[in-house]
Amino acid sequence: GVSELREALCRAWAAEDARSEAQEGAVEDDSSALSAEVEDVVVAAVRGVLSAELSDLRFRVQEELAQQAAAMSSQVADSAEAAAADLSTVRGELADVAGDGVELRRQLLALCDARGLVAVRPS
Repeated sequence: GVSELREALCRAWAAEDARSEAQEGAVEDDSSALSAEVEDVVVAAVRGVLSAELSDLRFRVQEELAQQAAAMSSQVADSAEAAAADLSTVRGELADVAGDGVELRRQLLALCDARGLVAVRPS
């Protein structure tokens, strides 16, 4: 990339030097044709280098985005698994609390029944 640009610029400078060393009485059209040729060489070299650099940059950005997407996807999957495990734990604890509440109510009713505080036992 950069070495190609350097070579193209060296050719352009050599052509420019050749133009400078040309005879003073040369026709102006030849001089402007040479300048246009030098300009075309420089523009082509710069365009080629920039195109290669842009292509390389595009590849690196796509690669980086793919890595970040994979990492985020992994994090989301891990978070989903952790949330599912937490939800399962909460459900288990809630079932225990509900079971304890039912057992406590049964014991309370049995105690009240034993002391004669309940006239009619609910079914």
